[in-house]
Amino acid sequence: GLKLKEMANIFNKVEYCYSYDMRTMLSVYASLCGCKSIVVPEEGVSIEEWQPTEELRGGVAYGDQDLDRALATLEKRVAYIKKIEQQGIESVNNFVIKTQAFFGMISRDSV
Repeated sequence: GLKLKEMANIFNKVEYCYSYDMRTMLSVYASLCGCKSIVVPEEGVSIEEWQPTEELRGGVAYGDQDLDRALATLEKRVAYIKKIEQQGIESVNNFVIKTQAFFGMISRDSV
């Protein structure tokens, strides 16, 4: 029930964050705050089954033995987040242009 800023304050004060939830974004938030973020592996689930690409694994370790890789790939996660953010901005801008054109708010020729 904490706000993101409150969680960030906690992550900034601790060295490690262990999570038993393999899908929570809190592990990513922890790593972005400089915390060593470790997801406790689920028996029978490989690292690729947990997260299929390095972009999605970056910055978060899948077990203690994966910590070096996670720390070395944090910048890949940051780049991925920035890419997704930019795609979201472009999608919203495209939506606004198309809806304004559809409803006659701008010239269809300018689209």
